[in-house]
Order: sequence, then C-alpha cells, then structure tokens
Amino acid sequence: MTPYRKKLSSAHFNKMLKTALCFTPLFFASTPSYAGEVVSYDELKKIQATLESEKKQLSTLDEKSQNIEKELSSFRQRLIMLNEKIRSNERDLLSLKSERTKLEDQKQKLLDSFSNNEEDQKQLIMALEKIALHPPVLQLLNPSNNKSKIETTIILNTLLPQLREKSAHLQEQIQELSHIENQLGMEHHLENKTKETIRKQYAELSKMLEQRAHLFEETNTESIAHKNKIQELSSKANSLQELIASLEASQKNRAPKAKNNTTTKPQKLTPQKQETAQNQKTQRNQTAFNLNLTLPVQGKIINQFGEKLDEGLPLQGIRLETNKGSPVIAPYKGEVLFVGPFRNYGNILIIKHDDELHSLIAGLDKINTVVGHKVITGEPLGTISNDNAIKPIVYYELRDHGTPINPIKGLQKIRHQN
Repeated sequence: MTPYRKKLSSAHFNKMLKTALCFTPLFFASTPSYAGEVVSYDELKKIQATLESEKKQLSTLDEKSQNIEKELSSFRQRLIMLNEKIRSNERDLLSLKSERTKLEDQKQKLLDSFSNNEEDQKQLIMALEKIALHPPVLQLLNPSNNKSKIETTIILNTLLPQLREKSAHLQEQIQELSHIENQLGMEHHLENKTKETIRKQYAELSKMLEQRAHLFEETNTESIAHKNKIQELSSKANSLQELIASLEASQKNRAPKAKNNTTTKPQKLTPQKQETAQNQKTQRNQTAFNLNLTLPVQGKIINQFGEKLDEGLPLQGIRLETNKGSPVIAPYKGEVLFVGPFRNYGNILIIKHDDELHSLIAGLDKINTVVGHKVITGEPLGTISNDNAIKPIVYYELRDHGTPINPIKGLQKIRHQN
C-alpha cells in the first residue's frame, strides 16, 4: 500500500505540476497584482495605522466643516446687523444732503434778492447815512425859512416809516442769511461725520465679506469645476433669458433623477386648461408682488421699469443711484444661481427665489458669495466700486419664468427707504 501510494503520488504530482505551469500565465493575467502576495504582519500594521490616520483626518475635516458652517451662520447675522446700521446711516446722509440742498437754495434766493434790489438798498443806505449826519431834530431847530422847515417835516414824516420798514426787512434778510450759513456749517459737519462713520462701516463690512468668501472656498469643494461650467454656459448664452434657462437646466441635471422618468409630447391646451394656466400665471405675478422685497442698495431710483433710455428700448428693470462703496444685499431669500460677468451687464448676480422668480443685480464691483449659497433677505453679497470715476449705479431686474416684471410692485418698503 505504501510504496504504491508513493509511486502514484509522484506520477500525479508530475502531471499536476505540468498542468499548473501551463495555466500560470493565464492566472496571473486575469487576477489583480496583489493576488498571491503574502502581506506581512508589519505591513498589515502599517495599513491599519494609515486607515486610522485617514479616519482621524476625515473626522477632523468633518468637525472643521461644522465649525465653518457655524461661523458662516454667525457671519450672516453680523453682516445683516452691520448692514442695517449702514442703511440707517445712509438714510441719515441722504436726509442731510436733502436738507443742505434746501438751505443752499434758500441762501441763493436771498443772494438773488440782494442782487435784484441792489440799487434800492444803496439808496436806502445813503438815506440812512444822510439822516445820521443831519438828524431831523437839528433841521427843525435851524432858524431858516419856515416854509423849508414845513417841507422838511412833511418829507421826513413820509420817508422815515418807509426807511424804517425797508431797513428792518433788510436786517431780517441779513439775519436769515447768517442763520442759514450757520445751519449749513452744522449740516456740513454732521454730513462729514456720517460719511466717516459709513466709510469705517464699509471697510468693516468689506473685511467680513472677504473672510466669508475664504470660508466659502474651504467648504465648496466643487467650486472650480462649477465656475468653469458656469463660464461655459454664460459664453454660449445670447441673452439673459437663455442664461437663466441654461442655468436652471444645469441645476436640474445635477439633481437626482426620478425613476421611470418618461418624456411626453406637449399636448395642445383646451380652452379650460388655457384659462387655468392664465390664472396660475396671474397668481405667480401676485406672489411676486407680495414678496415684500427690499432694494438691493440704499439709494434713489433714477430710471423706472419700462422707461425708454437713449437706445430707445424699454428698461426691463430699475436703476438706482447709491453711494460709492455701498453694500449690495439680497432683495429676498433664495439661492445664488450665477456669479460673474455677462455680456454688457458687467459683473452680475442672479438669485433664484420661489415659484421660478429670479433677481438679477448688476453694477457690482466685488461679489462675495458663491453659486449654491442659500441667502436670506437683507444679507450682504457684495459692494459697489469706490472709484470716483465710476458712477455708483445699480441695475435691478425681477423675472418670472425668464420674463421681466416690474419689481416696484413687490418693493413694498420702497416708500420708507427713499
């Protein structure tokens, strides 16, 4: 039994060895490089240590991300509070400028009055000087012709009340002019003081916005790829409506697709469905008008919706004149859809609101937000240029399903801000 088993085993062994050598190249060609490798205990310990290190780094990153989110939330509240103070000071500054303009107008009217009545005033002053040199009492005591005394008395009785009245009026005008000049001096001092306060607040806000932008960069891992995609979309779009449509499509493509998503051909609407669609559109417009929007900047509306400018085309939004370096805020809550230059609009910001409503803000110098950022009403998102050569004008558009609508009807707070 034993010799037979040894002989059989030897024969089988030789046969199996030959077979194995034939299939060895095929085996190694079809298996990963680590197949057949024996991991030593030391190497296993290194792998485990690396895994533990990666887990710790991941945990640290998660903790850092949570801290950044908390810091961003804190930044948001601080920015809004600071912006409210800035807007209050900007309103005070506008009021001071308006009051100063009124005082300057009053001053100019007085000066014009002096200029127009210059000849009368000269005669009045000469008459007063003559009376001062030759008092009426001395004229009456003069032992000359009685007829002359009577004539002098009559003239003096007629002229003196008129001279006194004109003299009093002139004195009132001089006092009023002096009072106006004193007020102008005070207004000028308050205006400069308010400007300095606003300038410091602008600097503080700008610093905070830059800090927040750095935090955005740390949390936004897809920012570079997303920016490239947006630049590609903006270069292809021929109009703002096309840009918004392409951005919306891009956003929907990034969202998880629903299962069994089948496309259907557009059906012709019945009269009843057309009426329903029209009612829905009216309801959407009413929703837009009830948003209680806030102006993106504190300032004065210089061009209204639908107004024809030099080009002859009706304006699809409103234009506001503000202060240099003024902060730009979100008119209403939503999500930042686009940031960057577009066509002749310059640097623009597009925010998507509810019910397919979009806000477009143009004229910004710096934009301190990122695509995808969820914003709330009144949150600062950028600033206007400080350059004296650039007029601080902001353009604001509100669109419903890509169609421009009059934002004034939604700006219920506008009367309190101008």
